Amino acid sequence: MQRRVYPNTFITFASIIYSFFRMPYRQLEGFIGRLSTYEPGLVAADYTTLHKRISSTAGLR
Repeated sequence: MQRRVYPNTFITFASIIYSFFRMPYRQLEGFIGRLSTYEPGLVAADYTTLHKRISSTAGLR
């Protein structure tokens, strides 16, 4: 299985949604997955990737 690389803009977008709606990471994964039906090429990150990247971006580690 090939590892996906998500750009920082995608993680920033996900962190804004996470903060604004106060979604758990699994719910955020589903939300972004649903958005991908409207935006071709958008692939939802799994909740572990979202958690690690958002936490490291926000300096929470």
